[in-house]
Amino acid sequence: MKKSLLSFITILLILVLVIGSCVSCFVITPGITTKNNNIDNPNGDGREPIDYTDTFYLIDALFKNFSIFDVDYETAMLAAIRAYVEATGDKFAMFYTPEQFEAMTSENNGDLYGIGVQVIFDYDSYFMEVVLIMPDSPAQNSLQIGDKVTHIMDGGSKVALADIVEQNKQKVKELYPSYTVEEINNAACYETFQYAVSKLKGAEGTYAEFTVLRGAEEIEMKVQRAKVKTVSVTAKTSIRDPKVGIVSISQFDLTTPTQFKECMDSLIASGCDKFVFDLRNNPGGDLASVTAVLSTLLNEGDVVLSTKDSTGKTEVTKVKVLNYGLTSGYSTCNVSKSDIGKYRGYEMAVLVNENSASAAELFTSALRDHELAQIVGVKTYGKGSMQSIIDLSYYNGNSKEPLYFGALKLTTKLYFPPCGIGYDGNIGIEPNYPVELEGIAAETHFYKLTEEIDNQLQKAISILID
Repeated sequence: MKKSLLSFITILLILVLVIGSCVSCFVITPGITTKNNNIDNPNGDGREPIDYTDTFYLIDALFKNFSIFDVDYETAMLAAIRAYVEATGDKFAMFYTPEQFEAMTSENNGDLYGIGVQVIFDYDSYFMEVVLIMPDSPAQNSLQIGDKVTHIMDGGSKVALADIVEQNKQKVKELYPSYTVEEINNAACYETFQYAVSKLKGAEGTYAEFTVLRGAEEIEMKVQRAKVKTVSVTAKTSIRDPKVGIVSISQFDLTTPTQFKECMDSLIASGCDKFVFDLRNNPGGDLASVTAVLSTLLNEGDVVLSTKDSTGKTEVTKVKVLNYGLTSGYSTCNVSKSDIGKYRGYEMAVLVNENSASAAELFTSALRDHELAQIVGVKTYGKGSMQSIIDLSYYNGNSKEPLYFGALKLTTKLYFPPCGIGYDGNIGIEPNYPVELEGIAAETHFYKLTEEIDNQLQKAISILID
């Protein structure tokens, strides 16, 4: 049975927050009033909308003064904030608590804490399988690719993931009685995956305890968590033609530009002169990151993208020398004169699928529009909007008793590829060569595909060498 979209979820066992499918930039917007007592936009029915701001504060005060229930006001307030964010209709908007904001920022920087593995979840046999081990991570000394995590230590007790799945199935049935058997299984497996991750992640210096199955041998593991660097780019040569380099980009975070150049330089040194860029299941990431990567493939002055904000103002971003400074956190995205066009002279193909989104689509469309690459695979997700992340603590100024906590992500711009024709709203990018995964490849988890069975990758290689 072909796995559902949920079965393609992959998580670093060090964090539960992900950047998501967005081209994002960190911004602070001064001069905004924090209480709106004059709403000028009428409703669709022509009447003036009611401003419920003060009503909300009154209800909060009434509960605090008269409710007989022991109300958790922090939880209630967080629920209200998240409900407001969801009700805006901005499906990419999100509120982060201070802890979540710190974790998200850390992940975007590529600095994570945990054992340093990437896993997939088997939705049929209920275990997590290790598919990638981070270099110089704690897991490097104890785990192997293919190890199957079957049990987790929870409060001193050894818990089977299969048992957790069965428990979650019962909960899903009660909450969603109309779900099919497959939908129940998918939801239960997803919840179990999140549970297992929550038990394996943790602070630096603490230990993750779990059981793996290696072949027929069951091994008890106790791995000390540490700071690890994410791997967003990997590389290999084609078994069909060693002159074809295959560069897989899983997301665009602040580690990506450096890792991309390291992979490209290594492949070129080994004799590669043709490249397949595999962006399947790449959900996007940071604008500065994808711009830095594209700068190595384009000429100076080439258009990377154009944007339009809520006022209709447009801006065009072109390839140029960029220097964010060594202390900004974005120094990995600096673009030097020697970086620009460094890899432009090589033949290229780009692999995409329905989960290639946002920054991955921008990368794809830029190479397509500048006639540098052929696109292979299936139509992409279709996300051409940009989210800004606002640190709300900025508005506290120098106040000794801060009023504002956390951060808000919201959609602030539409962006367009070099050709000027957007793909937002699930329009997506249509490949030059439409190819669906077929046969055994369609039944194999994406992160276990090999060149021998991956007909999409085979097609991309064929375009370059035939």
